[in-house]
Amino acid sequence: MDTTKQFTALLDNVTLGKVERMRMLPMRRRTNRSRGEHLAGKGGTSTEFNDYRDYVAGDDMRNVDWNIFARLNRPYVKQYRHEEEMHVVVLVDASASMQFGDKFERAKQLAACFAVMGLMNIEKVSLFACQHAGQTPLISPP
Repeated sequence: MDTTKQFTALLDNVTLGKVERMRMLPMRRRTNRSRGEHLAGKGGTSTEFNDYRDYVAGDDMRNVDWNIFARLNRPYVKQYRHEEEMHVVVLVDASASMQFGDKFERAKQLAACFAVMGLMNIEKVSLFACQHAGQTPLISPP
């Protein structure tokens, strides 16, 4: 007899354990004013080292790697990666067409999976349901 407590009605514990280990990756890189866990493609000011590049007049002298300068007699600048926050938005179709069989139940389970993945990656998660044709969900762009 299994006495393990079920954490949620939508996802069984085995599925929940698998989903918690999954990572959600952004399809494209974007800039955002909020700082977060994902590394953006452009340079930034975090402590995550990215690469070196040649010094250009006007670069911040604090970013010059003086050890490399001493060896090569050429200034190189350390570049860092910028971290950005991702906003996971999940939209569930709750229209009458989803009431056929277990379609809506599966849609809720899939939405829960995406929400868990986002939360486990310490992301902001928003969940919306659209019920009527032509209804615009109240989603503000992330």
